[in-house]
Amino acid sequence: MKKVFSLNGLDRSGKTTQFDSLKANNVLVYSGKSIFDYSCIPKLKGEPLFNWWFMEGDTFDVVRRIYSAVSHRNKDISSANYPLIVVNRGDRMFDAVCSATIAVREGVSIEEASRLTNIVKSGLDFNSLSEDQSIFYKTGDSSTEMLTLSQSRSPISTFSKKADEIYGRYQSILADILNRQLKAGLYSQVINSREGIDIVAKRTHETVMHEMTKDLNLSRLGRVMGLGGLSECGKSSIGKHMADSLGFNRIKIGQVIDGVSAKYVNALSERKLNVYDLGEEMLAVLFVEKLADLGSTIDSGIVLESLHNYKFTKKVKDILGNGFHIVYVDAPLDIRVTRNAVDVGNIQTSKIEIERKDTKKLSRGAHLIRGIADDVIDNSGSLMNTFKQLETILAKW
Repeated sequence: MKKVFSLNGLDRSGKTTQFDSLKANNVLVYSGKSIFDYSCIPKLKGEPLFNWWFMEGDTFDVVRRIYSAVSHRNKDISSANYPLIVVNRGDRMFDAVCSATIAVREGVSIEEASRLTNIVKSGLDFNSLSEDQSIFYKTGDSSTEMLTLSQSRSPISTFSKKADEIYGRYQSILADILNRQLKAGLYSQVINSREGIDIVAKRTHETVMHEMTKDLNLSRLGRVMGLGGLSECGKSSIGKHMADSLGFNRIKIGQVIDGVSAKYVNALSERKLNVYDLGEEMLAVLFVEKLADLGSTIDSGIVLESLHNYKFTKKVKDILGNGFHIVYVDAPLDIRVTRNAVDVGNIQTSKIEIERKDTKKLSRGAHLIRGIADDVIDNSGSLMNTFKQLETILAKW
């Protein structure tokens, strides 16, 4: 999986806030370099950079350098093996930026500025960015409204009265170009950034998660049953029975997660991360992706062992929906201890071992999975009785 999102909008539209939020909340996200990190752009800051961009540098050389830096950024992104890539401004946004720059510097119309921008861009070996979603943060229904709200949030302090006048004209022209792009439907997702930050963040998150899950090849999975429960409750016995007697493909959850780790080993290594550092939501998405890669070679479906993490399980359920049938296997502690004693030698050792394992699983919310389970199997009796309950579940599934 590799999904690329660009965040676009006028200055102070909220795109940078959402950009920073996505990076903070998704540890395995690649954001690429800023265009100012590439040698195409002079190593200037503050007033010298502003003067070069808007007053002193040759207009068309400025635009060429901007596009060259963007091209280098896009090339770096194309080679990055990350599941989630988020960039501050996509190609369409930079088209608008360059056109506005030419318009304000050369005193030409937007149409002429756009034509000249295309000429400069076409003269370069430009690497386009393949964007899965281009999100635009809209601050108004017209270019005037967009500009007014953006400027009211926190006016940018420039360096002189002349600089203020130039930058004001640039922002006004940019708002006009962006509004034209919006009307032409050039952005795949438009979010009203006049709403509160939390609502904008929620809509951004929903857009990202929908895009990351919508193309998962779930048809390869068939039916998937996940077995949950505390230590020695009988999950493995049921899973083995489903594989040996009922023809299910028995897969250990750890096996799939190891596959996720192997697939993104370079990205994880770069960030000095363990696959479990990804958080339940991202791990669930990549888990389902890998599970779909494995597929089900058997018509009966897949049985997964074992569900221990409540939040992770719930996220997998959210993605797979009714295609994921959760079965919680229940058995009292004394029965679990007695059964385990056969393997470890005595009741006391068994009790200590079970309680130790349970403590770890309870800390992950393993017991809470019962609350979201589609069915519960009472495994306090014989295996024959347990398998009969399983047969009933499978018959109605």
